[in-house]
Amino acid sequence: MTLWYAVIDGVRRGPMSWAELLELAASGELQPNDYVWTAEFGATWQRAHEMPELFPYRQPPEIKVVEVEEVLPPLSGDSFSPSSRVALVESWRRMRAVLFNPFDIMLWLGSGLCAWFALVGRFDWGNLIDLRGFIMKIREGMNGEELVETIQAIPGLLQGQLAATLTLSAVALAAFFSLIMMWVRARGALLFVDRWHRPRAPFTETWRAMRREGNSLFVVRLVIMASFVLLAVMGVIWGKMAGVTALTSWLPPSLPGRLAWALYMGVLSIAWVVVIELDRELVVPILYWRRESALKAWLMVLKFCNNHPFALLSFLTMRFLVEAVVAIGVVVLTALSCCLFWVVLSIPFFGNVLFLPVTFFRCGLGISILRQWKPDLPPPNMRS
Repeated sequence: MTLWYAVIDGVRRGPMSWAELLELAASGELQPNDYVWTAEFGATWQRAHEMPELFPYRQPPEIKVVEVEEVLPPLSGDSFSPSSRVALVESWRRMRAVLFNPFDIMLWLGSGLCAWFALVGRFDWGNLIDLRGFIMKIREGMNGEELVETIQAIPGLLQGQLAATLTLSAVALAAFFSLIMMWVRARGALLFVDRWHRPRAPFTETWRAMRREGNSLFVVRLVIMASFVLLAVMGVIWGKMAGVTALTSWLPPSLPGRLAWALYMGVLSIAWVVVIELDRELVVPILYWRRESALKAWLMVLKFCNNHPFALLSFLTMRFLVEAVVAIGVVVLTALSCCLFWVVLSIPFFGNVLFLPVTFFRCGLGISILRQWKPDLPPPNMRS
């Protein structure tokens, strides 16, 4: 067996086997600028980056440009359906092993930074509606005011903040800033998946390596968002023309058209939520593994949806239940800490670090589903 030595942070390590040296590189403990040596080198130590085998992520395998059907053949003969229960178990074990066995504050800070990049600048729709004022109006209505007055008060609750939001959105600088944040989130999503696989990977190195894939994801996300915004605007115009805000418009003579409008907006809202879930949980890992365009990653995800609709439904149901449990947990912790937990959670970066176990666990769910569906999707060094 060939023996290897390494100099890490000025400290000599070894002798060790080639497998042990690979583990040091995969964990991030061995950096590209550290020195390695074996008897074949003679009297000269070499930099680790001079050996591409130690850092396969620096040179991802080239995937020839072929049709999606050739990359992922039809699954008509594939009777195996991914299990959401297995995904829960695998994701939970991975989260515990990386974040708590052992606990490393520097690893938490580094992974929290990647999680922050993946979520930075996201719009908080919860601030669009004054829930407290809405509840007060409802209570006033229940205390004796007519139901019609309560319903008519709802647009007034939305008017102030909605007008401010639309005004700010119309400003070119705000739009430009939103695009920048969207671009950062696309690269950050890939960074966090990389952290899931390689918790101690160099941040700047991965950021540069994911430039092409991040740009592709940004463009596809921008097109999807623009399409949904256009459909939503069409729905708003339809509702305005139909006068759906007027109580009389929901009387029997004009009810079918209003129900059709409500169905349209409901389906559009559900479709938006599903697309966001598929993008975040399935498209991003495939894009990270395959190093192809985001469009091809979406085609692979659509193939999965077509061949395993019940597995998809089970996965989405599981995600809904996970988010419900997380929301209940946040409410309970906020109440027990007299809102201190919510305050800390709202602080940029620190909130991401505090919420890291949940974010790490979420990330693993989609990865596990994909690995069950197609074990050959991840590169060989990421399949274990």
